[in-house]
Amino acid sequence: PLWQLQQEDFSISEGTHEAVMRQVTLTGQYLLLHPGRGLITVCSAFAMLVFLWRLRVRRSNLQAGMESLHLRLPLMDRPLSTTVATTVALALLIYPRQPQLLHSTLSLLLFIPVVRLGLSRIPPAVHPLAWLVSLFFAINNLSVLSEAIPALQRLWMVACAAISAGVCIHALRKLAASEERNSLLWRSLRGALWLSLAAALIAIIAGFAGAATLAQFLTTGVANSAYAGLCMVVVAGILGDLAVAALYLPYSTSSRLLERNRPLLVGRLGKLATFVCAIAWINFTLGQFLLKEPLWQFVSAALNEQLTVGNLAISLGDVMAVVVTVWLSFKLSQLLRFIFLEDIAPRARLARGVPEAVATMMHYTVILVGFMLAISAAGMDM
Repeated sequence: PLWQLQQEDFSISEGTHEAVMRQVTLTGQYLLLHPGRGLITVCSAFAMLVFLWRLRVRRSNLQAGMESLHLRLPLMDRPLSTTVATTVALALLIYPRQPQLLHSTLSLLLFIPVVRLGLSRIPPAVHPLAWLVSLFFAINNLSVLSEAIPALQRLWMVACAAISAGVCIHALRKLAASEERNSLLWRSLRGALWLSLAAALIAIIAGFAGAATLAQFLTTGVANSAYAGLCMVVVAGILGDLAVAALYLPYSTSSRLLERNRPLLVGRLGKLATFVCAIAWINFTLGQFLLKEPLWQFVSAALNEQLTVGNLAISLGDVMAVVVTVWLSFKLSQLLRFIFLEDIAPRARLARGVPEAVATMMHYTVILVGFMLAISAAGMDM
């Protein structure tokens, strides 16, 4: 417990210098073992800079089109932050089992770019929360500096947990006063904040009681998960901006489908990017709290549980496979119908009524094939 700390606990541990030099050497050797990944990272940074430069050259045309759609491209206004954020995120993804020093350095490099890009993506009322989350993440990552002094590391963990609790309380008060507090997004955020507050309070109690491992586990999980959520907001925004830029490049005018449906495509691509980033954040958060594997095992067991009705044995997984396959076939048929009617049929100059007839036949064919595949996936004989 903290109240039983002795004076010698505040002295620097033996071998600290050797441990630091070992981390530096290990990081250097690790980078030398992966020259290909380093080359990919450098090339991606150069490619992003060239891409942003080309967009800035065509800025006048892009901005003229986007004013009518009430859209902006913050990545064009902050090219350096965009390049650093995308390059560091790529490095974190492609380097396997990074040494602690390298991982902490790359994470801290994201601090300023993520904040600069993230503030333009979120409502002004949440800007203080973004800064607090970023600062909390940086402070938690810097806790590696306190490992040389055991007592200082314990106090640092308790302080980080207290900061986390303060951030959650401040955010909950802001959300309670927000006009959009009843929306699904804000209610989900409120639930995540309450869970984070509970984890922070448990970490504070554990830190005072002497359960240092539990306190560090909870504090690090809350810090990384909160900051990952802000990073996912930035990633979704960058992907949306790249999609908008691609739709307004000169080559897109050659496609009737792109030219006539830009607002629709922009909205759908933005929703897709948000959905993918949300799934990635949930997966990351579950992994931070070591819940991913147990949850996956529980879901797998529930889906594979067999239910026998007469001579028919079926599981929840089979039912889900049928539902998902049929749903995907509907979506695929809608996509193919949309592409055919908006782009292919006008070029073919078919007689009146023929495009609709072909599209309807295509729609039912895709659904029928999807239904047959769904039944086959469920193990039922046709």
